[in-house]
Amino acid sequence: KVEDGAESLARKRAIAAERDAEQRCGVVWLAVLVRRLARSGPALASLPDLLAPLGRAFVRSLGGLSMFVADCGLKSLCYMYRLSPPECRVEMLKAIFSSVSNRTVVSNMFVGNPDTQARKEDEKKKDASSGGPNSLKIAAKERIDQIKDLMFLARELQHPPIFIGLLDQPAGSVWTGEVLREALDLQAPCLPDELHSHLCPAALRPKLYTYLFHPNAPLRQSVLALTANYFNCESPSALSTKHPEEWPQLAKNLVLSLGSARVATREAAIQAAQTLMRGREWHEVDFIFEDLWTIIIKLMDDMETKIQAVVKPLVRMVRNLTLRLCDIKVTKQKDVEAAMEAIVPLLLRFCERYKHSQPVCFDVMRELIKGAQGTSLLSPHVANLIPPLLVSLSMMENDQLQYYQFHISNASEEKGKELEAARISNSRDSESMKLLRQLVPLVTEECAETLAPRTRDSLHRGVGANTRVGVCDFWVSVCAERPSAVPTGGTVATGMLRSVAGALLDPSREVRSAAASCFASFARRNAPQELTKVIFERLLTKEQDFRTDDAQRNAYRIGLARALWEVQRRCDDGALESELKAAIAAKAFFLRWSSEAEVKTGWESLWGELCPTTSGGVERYGRDICTELAGAFEESVSRADKVDAAKAVSALSAQLGKAEPRPNWSQDEAVKSLHKAVKAAVQSLPVFDGSGTLVRALADLSAVMHRRKRGDASAGSPPDEEAVGLPLIQGFCAKGSLTDRGAAVQAFLEVTSATRLWPPLEDAEKLFRAAANHVDNLQKEDEKEEREPGQPPPKRHRGKGSSPAEELLAATLDFWATSLQQCRREVEDEGDLEPPEENELATFLSASLEEFSTGSLTLRLSIVRLWKHVFTHFAKERLPLAKLSDQLCGQLAAAVQDASLDARSERLRRPAIELAAALVEDTAAGGGRDALQRGLQSEATAAAGETEGVAAARAVPVATWLDRIDPTTAEQCTQQIASLRSIS
Repeated sequence: KVEDGAESLARKRAIAAERDAEQRCGVVWLAVLVRRLARSGPALASLPDLLAPLGRAFVRSLGGLSMFVADCGLKSLCYMYRLSPPECRVEMLKAIFSSVSNRTVVSNMFVGNPDTQARKEDEKKKDASSGGPNSLKIAAKERIDQIKDLMFLARELQHPPIFIGLLDQPAGSVWTGEVLREALDLQAPCLPDELHSHLCPAALRPKLYTYLFHPNAPLRQSVLALTANYFNCESPSALSTKHPEEWPQLAKNLVLSLGSARVATREAAIQAAQTLMRGREWHEVDFIFEDLWTIIIKLMDDMETKIQAVVKPLVRMVRNLTLRLCDIKVTKQKDVEAAMEAIVPLLLRFCERYKHSQPVCFDVMRELIKGAQGTSLLSPHVANLIPPLLVSLSMMENDQLQYYQFHISNASEEKGKELEAARISNSRDSESMKLLRQLVPLVTEECAETLAPRTRDSLHRGVGANTRVGVCDFWVSVCAERPSAVPTGGTVATGMLRSVAGALLDPSREVRSAAASCFASFARRNAPQELTKVIFERLLTKEQDFRTDDAQRNAYRIGLARALWEVQRRCDDGALESELKAAIAAKAFFLRWSSEAEVKTGWESLWGELCPTTSGGVERYGRDICTELAGAFEESVSRADKVDAAKAVSALSAQLGKAEPRPNWSQDEAVKSLHKAVKAAVQSLPVFDGSGTLVRALADLSAVMHRRKRGDASAGSPPDEEAVGLPLIQGFCAKGSLTDRGAAVQAFLEVTSATRLWPPLEDAEKLFRAAANHVDNLQKEDEKEEREPGQPPPKRHRGKGSSPAEELLAATLDFWATSLQQCRREVEDEGDLEPPEENELATFLSASLEEFSTGSLTLRLSIVRLWKHVFTHFAKERLPLAKLSDQLCGQLAAAVQDASLDARSERLRRPAIELAAALVEDTAAGGGRDALQRGLQSEATAAAGETEGVAAARAVPVATWLDRIDPTTAEQCTQQIASLRSIS
């Protein structure tokens, strides 16, 4: 008969169930037999050969679904160990351990069934379909795991027999019937007392303490039962106190357990340490304290999540224990000193080696310093405590702040500086900085000598600005509170002075500021000669290192100004040599004209400290200032520097010109050297925006050196134009931007007026024509630009008030008008000009009238004033205006009337009326009155032949004109209007 698949499977299952039942019965029968033999039966000669197969049979039953059979197997292993001869017990345990290990469930995806997510999901589906997980299978697996834990414990203790002793401990059981107790008695221990010392010798007692806190409850209960039955210790406290002589072994074994390879053992040791170490004295833990801290630091970095969760209370406990051992209020001073001697170096070493330990180590150090206030306990350790506390200023800061600093500084430099200042301020209020201040009174001379090289390294290589600022602040406090620790002229004062000088170049503004205060503090602790040497070598001459980088050079100058200001303010006058003061004053006079606002402010304050008045400072340090400015022109490659130096030269020239009695500056070597340097710079530099400032400086200095007054015979012969630099200055009047050209024209006028080396009137006309043509060309370029239909050209040059173009035109007209004022009826001086020829005055008047018609209010005001000056000079010299045509005089009269009636500004109306009155008051033949009257008559004649609209732009009779003047202006110009009415 052929069986189908279902029948075959059912038959096989029936056979397997029958075989399993027979095996369970066999295990129980063997258990009863082994118990009887162990208690009263005769010894079997063949027993050694039966131990291995019996052990495998009993171990196999441990993984079955029958709890009763498994309990029988466990108890049978104890009876077998009792039956086996001593020499066979080692092999028996090996066989048992091997059998248990072979029953391991493989969870590696490369061996057996792969432990994948898909397999796990399949198992969950099977459990769900079968009505839930199989509790018998779960119990069997947990039983095997518990046996393995006992086996691992025996291996960790390096004493396998304790495995049998743990199995033999009584445990709760449901097999308590009378028949079961008579046949098996699974609850009562079965090993005799004489085996106790073999199963668990007294040497193992200190090692068992850790396992009393094991997270595996059955294992923990087994160990507790073993200690109670074998050593009469029913609790962890009893085990740790009953045998005080075993305390060293107990503590050492606990530390070893903290470093165990098994996670469960480490977890148990962490719980045990919290109970065992709490409340200990120094003499109890001194031999193990370093090892305890070391393993705890390692546990803080443990990768297991369980350990990370349970280690925090242990860290707090050890922290509190450490602080209590170092607290003189609760611990003997002798023990505190011994504890400090060991703990402080230990914490410092951990801070250096393990980054993750730094927060807790710094916290402990801070508390130690607080507790030691008012004592000398920390005196031997001050030199070792201060450097890590300085490092903690940056290290303990939130890491995100540096990230924010980077991005905010990129977005806005000013906001970046504000954030950095806030970070430094917060650092100065931190716990670490407070502890540093508390350590300052403990600093001695020997301690300072030890700290100096270490803090110098932090100052230049510190990982953060907080640390570098902290170093400076610390030494400032030491110099102020412990001056005996830094002797004047000592190695610490000298070395730190030189080192802090380098910190003035730090990229951080806050570090430079702190370094400046620190530098001043050490400056007071050094001899004047040494201070002068350091400032010259490390500061004043260091600027050449940043010749090509304006940003770094400005940062250096800001820090240098702050440092020198602090030195000047804090040091006595005797501490600063005159040579040093002169050099600082010269540098300050130059840099107070810097275009960088922060640089200018710093050096302006320093100049104010050195020289209460500018004139007094120039009088005292003038030669040094000239030398410094000449060096700036000769050595600096920065155009910005030379522009700033040019501003300083102009300011210096203004002060030199005020000196009374006036020296002959053209013979002064320092001034001559400066003039030569400025002239060379103007000649060598190409045209750039700002070159007009250099030209103005050359003109101002030349004017001071070669100033002459009209008719002054004592001035000697006129200077040479080449020596003065007139051709060079005049050349820049037609070079560069409109602003630079205007500055050059003004400079040309200044130096020409001072030296009285006036060019012919035709040169003044050429100067104006060149400027006017240049402005015309710029206007044409604007008109050629593409724009929307109907949109007018932009008004950028003529007609725009205070535009560079109008400033240039006003300057050239001013030069032309001033040249006309040098014309004399009789030439009495080498600087006088001949009276103008027939068309020279008319040309000037025509050109100025043309600019007046298109100019803005500002330019019109300038032109009206120039006319007044010219006509007043001509009236004074009795130079006739008869050569002016009637038409030109009419245009002048119309322009004056238009200006006097301008409703935009009273500033233009009054000068126009004053000009008209000045013309009327010139009553000489062919003078101003005649010219004005001829102009009015010419305008009236022209208006008679024109339409009413065109004639409205002409000048009107005097009476009509005066009636149109507004009452306010009329009231202010009463006298001038009265003069005008005389010709109405």
